[in-house]
Amino acid sequence: IVEQGEGPRGDWRNAHFGRFLGVLDEYLELRKANPDLDVVRPVLPALVRAPEDGSDVPLITDPQSAAIADLGNVAYEVLLQLLYRLLCHVDETDEQLKTLSAVSVQLMFDVIEPLGELLTTLPVGPEHPGMTAGPTFELFYQPDYLLPHRQAGWLMMSEHLGDAADLAHHYGQNEPRLLPIAEAMRRHAETLRAKSG
Repeated sequence: IVEQGEGPRGDWRNAHFGRFLGVLDEYLELRKANPDLDVVRPVLPALVRAPEDGSDVPLITDPQSAAIADLGNVAYEVLLQLLYRLLCHVDETDEQLKTLSAVSVQLMFDVIEPLGELLTTLPVGPEHPGMTAGPTFELFYQPDYLLPHRQAGWLMMSEHLGDAADLAHHYGQNEPRLLPIAEAMRRHAETLRAKSG
């Protein structure tokens, strides 16, 4: 954020803020040229599980969509753990810090992004005809911890990604768009395991 600039300073045009602003500008120009333009998918904000606070929110009831949303939740949880580890490292070497950084960014692009895109094409469930799901970014518990033992932390992240890869491969038998995502998860799990020592 400091290097790219997410606001008033720095080279923000190529950072998240600048990219979002560019998308908005492009959309507004397209809408000006064609006021009837509809460029969005019919995504319904919905969760896989009811919130603990009892809030009344729509739930993803389609079994395949819910399972794929949970794959996204696992990937998101591991991403947060990777970033915690990167920013609050205990005894990682410079090479390991580079690995954490690289895997974090790659996970965003080859796992979280394609899972999100896939979810926006899948049904929420029969209660909401014509509506699609989307990434839920649900956390099953607050991952506000950092395992103090480096190798154990790395192996846990690797194991979670490996398990998610197995599930993605299993669900990929019915939804082939999951197969490259499963391979990416597996590759990242193996990288973390190999660099954990």
